[in-house]
Amino acid sequence: MNKSHMVHYAVACLEGLEFPTTPRDLSRSQRVPLEECLHILQQFEAAGLVRESGDECYKRTCSVEQVTALQVLQALWSVPQSKALRMLFGNGFEADQTTRFVSQTSVWPRG
Repeated sequence: MNKSHMVHYAVACLEGLEFPTTPRDLSRSQRVPLEECLHILQQFEAAGLVRESGDECYKRTCSVEQVTALQVLQALWSVPQSKALRMLFGNGFEADQTTRFVSQTSVWPRG
């Protein structure tokens, strides 16, 4: 995905969230491919620009006028926060089992 297209899609998604909207409706109304729309919403949610309500609708956490270009770019190309998973290594329930932490994989920004 071209970076300028991604920024264009991101701004369109932010503008389309005037009211709580499902990703599918947002994708249709703003003419953003659904896959890209979902990716953008995920990145924006991690950055705190949008939040998902209980009915699978997304809404902005502030007005479009309050969002800076830098916030949009940082949200789009930030490394997703990984969650630590605990894994046990060893045979059976031996006392010498080792606990290791592994980062959970997430969707990386495209482009």
